[in-house]
Amino acid sequence: MEAFNDSLEEYRRSPETVFIDSHLSHQCDCSRIIVLRCHPDVLAERLRARGYSEAKVRENVQAEILDVILCEATDSDIPVNEIDCTAKDVKRVANLILEALDGGVNCPPGSVDWSQGMEEWF
Repeated sequence: MEAFNDSLEEYRRSPETVFIDSHLSHQCDCSRIIVLRCHPDVLAERLRARGYSEAKVRENVQAEILDVILCEATDSDIPVNEIDCTAKDVKRVANLILEALDGGVNCPPGSVDWSQGMEEWF
């Protein structure tokens, strides 16, 4: 992880807003974390369309249901927002992210709950 953070040093010094899109971004030295969420059934369809094996689909869906990335992000001392992207196009999601950065939209961690899907996926 240290090497990953070291490779981002140039961006840390930038006065501009920099976005990092990664499953590891919540482990970076940053000022805010925005966790993008997707309904498990929709996520499964998208992963199957990409050719993921059923085992990999199940693993990813279970992680989504259990809020794995969100929990790791909230364990940091960094402010976290959570956005349900399931039925939103890219432009709407980008606008929500910008609004979250400006404090203009309320999307606190814990606002998305997929736990009703546990029986189907576990």
